Amino acid sequence: MSKTLSRLTAAMLATSLLAGVHGLAQAHSHAIAQTPAPDSTITSAPAELSIEFDGRVELPFSRITVTGPDGQALETGKLAYASEDRKSLSLPLPATLAPGRYQVEWNITSADSHKVSGQYGFTLQP
Repeated sequence: MSKTLSRLTAAMLATSLLAGVHGLAQAHSHAIAQTPAPDSTITSAPAELSIEFDGRVELPFSRITVTGPDGQALETGKLAYASEDRKSLSLPLPATLAPGRYQVEWNITSADSHKVSGQYGFTLQP
């Protein structure tokens, strides 16, 4: 009976651990909305860029870089939370942007401390 009880305990522990790992894996934050939208063509320069995530983001460990049509990173304002729930980030952009293709790269740290990154582009065509 002792062996059976040990096996049952081990099986229950393994199931609990797997369920916990599965829950952690789903806690990573992923981008669910971007402004300007990925692969969009816009006709006027936006004042800011924003990215919304499906989970909380740790601002001190997150960054967004925007590269202009000339291949140079833009000098932007300070990255900030765009909402009180800490699921959205906003980045002020320069007042004047040249026409062309822009590349956005983001690296964030989720509330569960996992690093997540992504990239997309948009085109400014006044």
